[in-house]
Amino acid sequence: MKRVLVLGAGKMVEAILVGLKDAGLDLSHYYIYSPSGKSAEELARLLGAKSTKAPFSVEPDWVLLGCKPQ
Repeated sequence: MKRVLVLGAGKMVEAILVGLKDAGLDLSHYYIYSPSGKSAEELARLLGAKSTKAPFSVEPDWVLLGCKPQ
């Protein structure tokens, strides 16, 4: 399985990932990061994914950007 790092855990990311899970995709290899860590933990628990507090330690195959531009 390819590892996917998701940067952001807001409503847009939640909608996308819930849709993928509902379509039958296994999200156990997804790592979710949010600056506070709290929303990433909650979303990961909901989806059966993992949360991470150190996104650069994941070494992902893919990165999904789900954060607002600064």
